[in-house]
Amino acid sequence: EAKKLRRHVLRGAIVVFVTAGYSGKKFIYERAKELGVRAVILDAEESWSKSLVDSGVIEKFLPIDFSDSDLHCTREVMAKAGLPTPANMLLKEMPDKQAEEAQLKKAAEK
Repeated sequence: EAKKLRRHVLRGAIVVFVTAGYSGKKFIYERAKELGVRAVILDAEESWSKSLVDSGVIEKFLPIDFSDSDLHCTREVMAKAGLPTPANMLLKEMPDKQAEEAQLKKAAEK
């Protein structure tokens, strides 16, 4: 019963894979497709996984240059593709409780 429910929830879900791994992992994306997952892969332009779009195994491939860990660039690419881009904020140690609460309030607004 639980397995049936999990599969029902998974069907139609968009799952973003960050880097596809080596080509031997193709079976993972094929199985995800069988389960109704709408897969998106973020990987380097020259990735083998780009061909999975043409074969219908994944829904979308987004080339990203991972050589520079520019988080803002990654978010920009995801936003342009219509994918969710979670916001975050670095929380710093504050000198007093009032400043800490103000910082948390600001983070919650993002």
